[in-house]
Amino acid sequence: MLQENLHDQAFLDTYCVGFDEAHMPPGAPANASYRAYIEGKKDGIEKTPQWASAVTGVPEQTIRQLAREIATAKPCAITQGWGPQRHANGENAARAIFLLACVTGNVGIPAAVTAPGNPPPPSGSART
Repeated sequence: MLQENLHDQAFLDTYCVGFDEAHMPPGAPANASYRAYIEGKKDGIEKTPQWASAVTGVPEQTIRQLAREIATAKPCAITQGWGPQRHANGENAARAIFLLACVTGNVGIPAAVTAPGNPPPPSGSART
C-alpha cells in the first residue's frame, strides 16, 4: 500500500498519531513511527510483500493483490474475529488489524466495521 501510495494519508494526517515521523508525539525517538517500522528504518528489515511471503508462506502476488483490494475498497469491513491475539505478543496482531482500517481510511464510515469479533447485525434486523 505504501509503495503504491494507496494509503489514505489525509485520514492519517487528520486523525492519527504515530503513523509517520511527521505525526509522532513530542520527544519520540527517531524512526519510532509505524511507517519507519514497515520501511525497515528501525531494524534494517523492510516489511515488503516478499518478506511477508517468506514469513507466512502466502505467495507474494497474493499479498500484493489483497493489499490493493483492501486499499481501494470503500467501505471495507476490517475485523479481527477472535484468535489472532491469543498467543505471545498477539496484541500486536490486533493492533495491526485496527491500524489497517486507519491506513485505508475505513474508520467512521458506514459499513466499514472495525470492531473485534462479530460485526453487529444491520440496522433493523432481528437478532437470533
